[in-house]
Order: sequence, then structure tokens, then C-alpha cells
Amino acid sequence: TDTGTSVRALPIEHDANAVAFDPTGAHAVLFEAPRPGISRRNFHDLSVVALAEGAERIVRVVVGYGPSRVEIDPTGARALVITEDGVSPIDLTTLPAEGPVRAPLLGWETLDLIGETRITPDGAYALARVGVSEVRQLDLRDGTVRTADLAPLAPGETLEITDLDVSPSGTEVLAVVRSHGAIVRMPIGA
Repeated sequence: TDTGTSVRALPIEHDANAVAFDPTGAHAVLFEAPRPGISRRNFHDLSVVALAEGAERIVRVVVGYGPSRVEIDPTGARALVITEDGVSPIDLTTLPAEGPVRAPLLGWETLDLIGETRITPDGAYALARVGVSEVRQLDLRDGTVRTADLAPLAPGETLEITDLDVSPSGTEVLAVVRSHGAIVRMPIGA
């Protein structure tokens, strides 16, 4: 350009309206996130862009159904793609020169509706609200799933988890049960 800025266009072979950057600036992940009232056209593809100056490239990656959010671990080595059916981890350090590449899917072991999904700060666990009263913990290192059903805490009553969050330390998950004016604290990884 006239200002000395270099511009390089790279083709993306799918719809994308969201981007996540790794903290080191080496990669960006482009995907189509859900938008209220607008039908999605892309349900499995995303693109990882390697951003090394002069060696920029795009690798198409196939992930689980309906990616909604991408989180990248603090080291920038792994992208965690939250989908409707689980989490697809992508190792950013071993991407091939070309795609498409299929990322593994770590699933929740259920066909029930998955509510909000949270990732621990270290990227070791994903936690999700399942149905109305369950919290599922997915170990992102080996794919094991643990389930905590909170319904027995209120026998004979309807108990519904309305919010779920992970503590800043990543050692506890907090489930809000608005109907009972309660917060349930559970250890992560135990």
C-alpha cells in the first residue's frame, strides 16, 4: 500500500463471522458463530490461520456439530472449539501445511440438550449444564465424563440450574439454582 503496510488476502472456503486469536499472536481461528434470527450455513468447518509474516496460510478443520465459541489455552498451543455435541480440541503446534483436517470430538455422552459450556482457565476441563439439573464434567485430556445430578438435593421438587460458571482458579464449578435461591459449589477434577 501507499503507507508501506503489506496486505495479503487468504481465501476462506466457508462462512465465518467470528475470530479467536491465540495469546501469542501466531494463530487465529475463524468460524461461523450462531446469530439470533439468522440461519447458519456452516455446521462443521472452521479455518485456522497461521499468522507468521511471509508464511501465512489457512488450514480448514472439521469439528463437531455447530461450533459456537473458541477458546485458546494460555500457551497458544491448543484451540478448544465448543460445539453443540462436545468440544473439539485442535493442536495448533502440529497443523499440517494443508487441510482439511478432522479434529477429534470429545462428547458429553448424552443426547440431551446441552446448555452453557465453560472451560477451566488451564484448558483441562469443560463443564456443561445438561437438561435441567445435571452438570457434566469433561476431561479434555482423556475424554472421560463425570455427571452430577442436582435433582436429589430437592426431592419431589423441580430443581433447575439457571447458570453455570467456573471459579477463577479453575478448581470449582458454581451452579446457580434460582428456584431455590441457592448456589451449589462442586470441585472440578475430583
